[in-house]
Amino acid sequence: MSDRDVDQLLADLRGRLEAGVATRRPRHRRGTRRVTALVAVVMLAAGSTAVATRSVWAPSPPGDHGEGGPVVRLLAGGPASAPWSLAAQRCADGSVATFLRVGEGGAGRGCDGRPSAVGSYYDPAGQKTYIFAVVPAAARTAQLGLRGTPARSATPGVVALDVAARPADPLALERGGLAPSAVLIAGHSGAWTPATVAVVDAHGQMLLRCQEARCTDG
Repeated sequence: MSDRDVDQLLADLRGRLEAGVATRRPRHRRGTRRVTALVAVVMLAAGSTAVATRSVWAPSPPGDHGEGGPVVRLLAGGPASAPWSLAAQRCADGSVATFLRVGEGGAGRGCDGRPSAVGSYYDPAGQKTYIFAVVPAAARTAQLGLRGTPARSATPGVVALDVAARPADPLALERGGLAPSAVLIAGHSGAWTPATVAVVDAHGQMLLRCQEARCTDG
């Protein structure tokens, strides 16, 4: 449930309760107090739901129509000043939706039919770009080619990063109905776009290759 859904629920409930009170005019004052109390209780409950939603922080992916699996958190980390969490959801079309939360911001990729894709998010507070993806469980390292601008600089450039893949939470994978997977998370100071991505296993075998926004397995 999103914060918008909670707000709509509260608005609908308030309207229904007030309409019910209006039909009982002799008990208007008492009914008004009852409405206020009920709305307050519901708002407290909805507030708890909103907090829980923000801790999960992953909306239903666009295009899934609610037919996929539950949203699960695969991995979390980062410093206290900029904690991050990566969530995923199995889509009805066979793809996997992902959402990265960094502090109070984040970005995600919805259900688009592609089994593999790499996302990126620029955190303006930390002036840092995060590259994220759910990759095959056999993945060990990823070679990233980033194109962009370093922090506190106006000169564009290109950088190469080697990033170790991390195991995803196995219980979360099972609960979400997701295949065994690893997680790719990389942060680099400045504003960057992933131009190339090459994910390999322990033997150097190519598992995932991306050129700009197009990714292919193997």
